[in-house]
Amino acid sequence: MSENLAVTGITNQLCQPVSTLFEDEEIKVLWHRGTSDFLLITFGDMVTLAQGDRFFADAPVKRLAINCIGFMSKRPNWFPVTSVAKALSEILPVISKFTKIVNYGGSMGGYAAIKYSRRTGATSTIAFCPQWTIDKKECNGKDPGYQQHYASYLDDMSITKHDISGDIYMLYDPDHVLDSFHASKILALGPSIKEIPTRSSDHHVTMILAGTSNLEQLIQLSLQNDLQGFSSLASQVR
Repeated sequence: MSENLAVTGITNQLCQPVSTLFEDEEIKVLWHRGTSDFLLITFGDMVTLAQGDRFFADAPVKRLAINCIGFMSKRPNWFPVTSVAKALSEILPVISKFTKIVNYGGSMGGYAAIKYSRRTGATSTIAFCPQWTIDKKECNGKDPGYQQHYASYLDDMSITKHDISGDIYMLYDPDHVLDSFHASKILALGPSIKEIPTRSSDHHVTMILAGTSNLEQLIQLSLQNDLQGFSSLASQVR
């Protein structure tokens, strides 16, 4: 598939089986074989936890016949680095087949999409209202939100400049106090972080930009490094 995701006979792709690439007590990693010339790696959010062969954005992925790896957490665990590292070591043969890799996720999944962009070799990342950390010790004692899900195995979980790879497109509502705090910390990591304000969306950017058409546009924009296109799309849907 070219960067234009539409293909002829797309309905033939809707029944492609989903297989499990990795699973432990914290996460499950699924594989959907498509026809795209890029790999999409999705990370589930807190409300879309692992369940059978479902993965984040699976419906539009199947409609668009995208090659996709879906990371799903089994609870709100912010994708612990130990589990993700084990998974990546096992699924490297799949990832290594692609030169264009797009990470994609929202909130908890947006955090993981950015945090593991270097480990996945992402050439671009699309992250909706991501957290920088949920450990208040990294925020001078200030509650960064989601403290009820923090656990000691998440120590030193903040996203650093050493974690990131490629162009990172971060969409969030700058009027949402917590999301704006996290965005400011992520933006400070360097010029590869591209800010796309999505006003009047609160913490619901992921839901607002869900769907086949939006996923198709977002991936195209990331592959084309079209920051203005991202801004236009955000303005249209808010």
